[in-house]
Amino acid sequence: MSPQHKPRHIYEVLAPLYRFSRMAGVTAYHLKGEPPFVKVQVTSFDLFWFVVNLLLNGFCVYLNVANTRPALLTGSTAMDKGLGYLWPFGAIVSIALSIDNILRRRTTAAIIEELFAVDRSLQRKHHQINHARQAQVLTRILILSIVLLMIGTIFSILMSIASKFSFRSRAINTFSYVLTGCGFMVVNFHFICAGRIVAFRFNEVEQCFRKYLDSGQWWIVKKDRWGRKETTIDVIAALGDDFAALVRIVGRINRIYSNQIVACVSGVCLFSIFVIYACAFTYYRGSVQEMRLASIMFTAWLVYLIMICMIFHAGAEVSAAGRNMVNLINCALHREHDLDIRKKLTNLSQQLLLRPPKLENLFYEFNWKTMFGMFGFIVSYLVILMQFDTVSDNRTVDSV
Repeated sequence: MSPQHKPRHIYEVLAPLYRFSRMAGVTAYHLKGEPPFVKVQVTSFDLFWFVVNLLLNGFCVYLNVANTRPALLTGSTAMDKGLGYLWPFGAIVSIALSIDNILRRRTTAAIIEELFAVDRSLQRKHHQINHARQAQVLTRILILSIVLLMIGTIFSILMSIASKFSFRSRAINTFSYVLTGCGFMVVNFHFICAGRIVAFRFNEVEQCFRKYLDSGQWWIVKKDRWGRKETTIDVIAALGDDFAALVRIVGRINRIYSNQIVACVSGVCLFSIFVIYACAFTYYRGSVQEMRLASIMFTAWLVYLIMICMIFHAGAEVSAAGRNMVNLINCALHREHDLDIRKKLTNLSQQLLLRPPKLENLFYEFNWKTMFGMFGFIVSYLVILMQFDTVSDNRTVDSV
C-alpha cells in the first residue's frame, strides 16, 4: 500500500491483503463495488489461481508419497515414518482450507459488512477511526510472515545442498516446505488479520466511551439536514449495541477461521514432537549428517512456532480488549452519581461479563494459557516416549 493512499474504510484496508491471498490461491473471490453496495464475485482469474493451488498441493502429496524419502534417523521407526508424511498432511490440509474458504465467501463478506456498519456507528458518535494505522499494522504482519517463510526456505535450501542428498530429494524437500509453508502462512494471516481487526474496533469503542466519560456527557443531539428535527442518541446504549455487534462478529470468526486453525495448530504440535525428539537424538547419538537434517527441521519448526505465537497473541488481544472495557465501565460507575446512568452502566457491564469476546474453536480458547498447556503436553509426551526408549535399550543390553 502506497503511503500517499489513505484507506477510507475497511474494504480499502483489506483490498491489498485480499489481492495477495488470491495470488496464493487461498481466497478465490474478491469484493466488488463501493460500500454499502458490495457484492462477492468469483472471476476466471480467481478460479485459475485456485485450481493452480489445488494442483500444486495434489502434486506435493504425490511426490512425497510416491518417492522414497531420505532416512531421517531419529531413533524411532514411528518418528522416521511420521516425518515422511508431514508434508502430505500439510498439503491435504491446504486443499481442504482453500475449498472451505471459497464455500464460506458470503459469510466472510457479511463479517466485513458488519465491521463497516460498526465503523459508521462510531462515526455517528463523532469518533473518527484511523484506518491508515490499521492498514500499516496488517501490512507489517504480512511482511513479517513472508520474511519468516523466506528465511526458513533459504536455510532449508542451504542445508540441503550441504547434505549428501540427491538433487531430486533436495527439490522435493524445498518444494514441499515452500508450498505447505506458504499455505500455512496465508491461513494463519487470515486468522491474525481477523483478530487484529476486531481487537482494533474494541479499542476504538473503548476510546469513544472514555471520551464521553471524561466529558461527562452521555447524550448526543443531532439535527436533520434542514435543522428542524432533533434526534437524541443515548451513547451508552449505542456503544452497547456496537460492542454486541463486535461480539457477534467474533462468533462468526470462530465458526470460520478459528476452526480452520485447528488443523494448522495440530500439525505444528505433531511437528514439534518429531523435531524435539530428532534434535535430542542427534545431539546425543547422531552424526554430522544427521545434525544437518535436524537443523533443517529445527529452523522450519522455529518459523512455524513464531506464527503460532502470533495466532495466540491475536486471540489474547481480543480477550484483553473485553477486560479493558469492563474495567473502564467499573471506573465510570465510581465516577457517576446519576441513578439512571449508573443503571445503564451496570446493565452494560453485565452484558460484557456474560458474553465476553474471545477467539476460540471447538476445543480450546486462543490465549497464552492454552499455548503453554500445549507446550506442556508436548514435553510430557516426549518425556514418556524417551523413557520407553531407554527401557528398550536396557533390555537389548541385558539380552546381549
